[in-house]
Amino acid sequence: MKIHYLGPEGTFSYLAAKNFLKDLAEPNGRFGDLLGHLRVEDVFEAMDNDWDFGVIAAESNIEGVVTRNIDLLIERTDLKVAAQVAVNVSFDVVGKKNILQNQSKVFAHQHALAQCRNFISENQLIENPVASNVAALENLEGKEIALVPSFATNKLCEKYNLEIIDKDVQDYKNAQTQFYILHKIHPDPQCLPINDINNTTILYFIPPRIGPGTLLEVLQIFNNHKLNMIELFSRPIKSVTNEYSFVTILEKGHLTIEVQSAINELRNLGAKVRIIGSYKR
Repeated sequence: MKIHYLGPEGTFSYLAAKNFLKDLAEPNGRFGDLLGHLRVEDVFEAMDNDWDFGVIAAESNIEGVVTRNIDLLIERTDLKVAAQVAVNVSFDVVGKKNILQNQSKVFAHQHALAQCRNFISENQLIENPVASNVAALENLEGKEIALVPSFATNKLCEKYNLEIIDKDVQDYKNAQTQFYILHKIHPDPQCLPINDINNTTILYFIPPRIGPGTLLEVLQIFNNHKLNMIELFSRPIKSVTNEYSFVTILEKGHLTIEVQSAINELRNLGAKVRIIGSYKR
């Protein structure tokens, strides 16, 4: 079994993958293989084996939905969200020298940069987005600095011969990111991994038509079946201009009568509906 994540080792995706694997350890304590990838697109492309899992960032309580990852999930109809892992997020600053200078270049993933705006602004730093929070460490030069996950700071500094410049520089101290654990779809589309304890369902749907009241009509179906919507957001349909699909997270497992009945009603209405995940929240 392989677990694919956005690497290299030391990213928050790595921590999420590691935490998930603790629950999947074999009796002898052996874990599956953790495989880091340079791009999140590579994580999706690597998931060809039925026994493999993938780890993607889904949502930050600071920056919201990671739209690129959700779009990739929507495109892959053979993958489902099988579990969710929450990771507390904090950032340290590292560099070749223990000196912080104005106008220095700071390297980090775009979501890390967005969560450290105050620190970046106060020190007049020049933002340089990279694929992951560890990707730029090997090539840091001079007064260049990087934001790294606090849980891995010491190990990363030792590995890349760096020094700690500052700690806990994120804007909010309660930052957290939710990661989705992806798995290949079961031959039976109604079956998902770990479905005996699921209490959350992610539905992707395209309304039957465009016009006033259409979304309200769809939402009324959820209301009629007493389904609590934890979240609802739209995504553009990339092949069509000015048309949108929607993703909603329901507080019920995908095999419950309420969810199945709502799906049937939506399809009878003419909506296109697909379950893209079900997991224990």
